[in-house]
Amino acid sequence: MPVPSTVYGAEQRVTVYLPKGYDGGSDRYPVIYATHSWATHLAGTVDALSGDHIPPSMLVYLETYDSGD
Repeated sequence: MPVPSTVYGAEQRVTVYLPKGYDGGSDRYPVIYATHSWATHLAGTVDALSGDHIPPSMLVYLETYDSGD
């Protein structure tokens, strides 16, 4: 999902990862926010930890910004 950024002076892409079993119902989920590009790998970690170590969680992260420099 693109969002405007006055800091970067361009639209930035934000990704929202939904946990396994998410059905859009009324269940509530914790949200993990990450701002670094390594967050793309975090979804697998969240899945692996869900259930035994942490509750199923949503992940919201800013994709890597490329300034073109």
